[in-house]
Amino acid sequence: MPTRPPPACAGILLRLFAVFSLLLALASCGGGSGAVQAEAETTVLVYVIATDLEEGGGEASANLAEMQSVAPNEKVNLVLATGGARKDGWRTLQRKRVLGSRIELLEDLGPRDMGQASTLQDFIEWGVKAYPAKRYMLVLWDHGGGPNAGVGPDSTTGSVLSLPMLTQAISNARAQTGAHFDLIGFDACLMASVEIAKALSPHANYMLASQELEPGGGWDWRAFMRELTADPAIDIEPFGKAVIDGYIAKQEKEEPNGQSTLSLTDLRRLGPVMEALDEIGGYLEERLQADPTQAWYDITMARARATAFLSPRLMTGVDLVDLLSFFSWSSLNLPAGQYEKLEAAMGEAVRYERHTAVYPQLSGLTMFMPQRTILKDSTIEAYSELNFSVPMQAFVGEYVKVGRNEDLVPRPGLGPLMKEGETGIRATVANFDSMVYGFVAKGVQQEGRQFIIATKPPSEITRDESDQLVIRDANADEGWFALGTDRKVPVVMIPDGERYAVDDPYRYMVPVVLQSKEDPDAVAGGLLFVRSDEEGVLRAYSFLPDMLNDSPTVARPDELPTDALVAPRLMEVDANGQASWIYDPSSFVDLGDDPVVHQNVTFTEGTNHIGVEDHRGYVILSQPPK
Repeated sequence: MPTRPPPACAGILLRLFAVFSLLLALASCGGGSGAVQAEAETTVLVYVIATDLEEGGGEASANLAEMQSVAPNEKVNLVLATGGARKDGWRTLQRKRVLGSRIELLEDLGPRDMGQASTLQDFIEWGVKAYPAKRYMLVLWDHGGGPNAGVGPDSTTGSVLSLPMLTQAISNARAQTGAHFDLIGFDACLMASVEIAKALSPHANYMLASQELEPGGGWDWRAFMRELTADPAIDIEPFGKAVIDGYIAKQEKEEPNGQSTLSLTDLRRLGPVMEALDEIGGYLEERLQADPTQAWYDITMARARATAFLSPRLMTGVDLVDLLSFFSWSSLNLPAGQYEKLEAAMGEAVRYERHTAVYPQLSGLTMFMPQRTILKDSTIEAYSELNFSVPMQAFVGEYVKVGRNEDLVPRPGLGPLMKEGETGIRATVANFDSMVYGFVAKGVQQEGRQFIIATKPPSEITRDESDQLVIRDANADEGWFALGTDRKVPVVMIPDGERYAVDDPYRYMVPVVLQSKEDPDAVAGGLLFVRSDEEGVLRAYSFLPDMLNDSPTVARPDELPTDALVAPRLMEVDANGQASWIYDPSSFVDLGDDPVVHQNVTFTEGTNHIGVEDHRGYVILSQPPK
């Protein structure tokens, strides 16, 4: 039978109820960019600039999948901004919300430069307003390069968020929203520095970051979401501890001998650290002014022995050292109590730190301390403009100034190359106080240019009866290293001991260029990390690409690609002792499935030399015997 139509007032009520129901539905699913959620316990904003990490290995997608594996409850908002990669789905700036088994696309803003402060600021303001909470966390996901280089290159534009840009974006967003961050984290390389901690201290209670390069797999986002979902109001210190433990466990599982660090710093306790650094910086600057040569030698000795992060010859400008490792060396002659004051302050500020077994003890924070004072002026200028310790910046500036003055700090001098026995060679080093590295080289001359095609450690470094340093190679014709399966090409082997303050002859960096087997025009420069296994066999185990898009930030090391050929880089040394790197396109070789570095290979081409590199980066070669 037919039904009777409702009265007019009932129709109005039904329409209002329908509108109200629609609003509730929109609110419950995110509601696009304009809907405001009910206040949660915690909102986490993750700024994912995917770059080549997504383009080459899908690593951003892998971390997003980890985020999805634990469904957040209604008290936790996990909100993303993604983009910055030349890959479908990542070319535009998208705002998303993680809802367990799915990630909801809230809006697509089209092409945006994620390396600009304004883009980050907009995301923070939007996230805080659309997803209000009792507390907020901000995590930046991408490449990182420490205090001078910043974080977050956008591979679609080449732009990078410098530290001043990063802090300006956060400051502006806070002025608009009133939000203060309980935690700011970096799923990126090299961002656990005291300079970065100081810059973020007005804006957050804690910082979670790595002193070292981060492997491509990044944080364990399952552990992150598991802890937060189990207790949305969990205190930051137990939460950070769980995230750090999860990260180290993940890296140890994926690469048992890997290089990983992560630390949690209470930024509210940074004041005593800065006070101690001010005192030390002022004292060391006074030492350099009063007795520049001896003070420089003393300081550079501590710098050479300190646990360092990313100071290799191909990537100057990062130059980070563990804070306590550097200042602990007695050659600095710090006044009684200064180091102890810093150590105590660091013990209070760094609440939790873990690292894999390849490291000595770490403090949890690094600082910029150049080893090569012939760095580009732009690096020193960037450091001097940071909002940091003025006395410490003045000390570093004075250290660079003295190091560039060859009247105060002469270069090491190599005596003539002498034959020793039937096959050995040796050379005497004068002014050896500024020497950081001695090696044996095989070089070639081409059209008046000097190239080093291979290096190896010396067999012995001793002092003679006149207390002069003597570098020896017991066998000048053998003992070179080489790469390749079908044919062998010589390589420059740089000891990697400077990263751990220990001379380790079984750990090396090899400068190379990779070429795609599928596309010969696709080449990428970088470093092979090499180490010895238990049987003494040297193998390349990871590849660190050169700086991305000529930006100053640093890529994460990746597994050595199996679809690439490798060409060693040659070191060209000019008349001034400055080295640059080139490669021979005809020297590409296949490493096969087992990337072994061959040892004790004989090469007849070229002339043997003794060589040294000083703390400023000058390379000095002996003249061959007449």
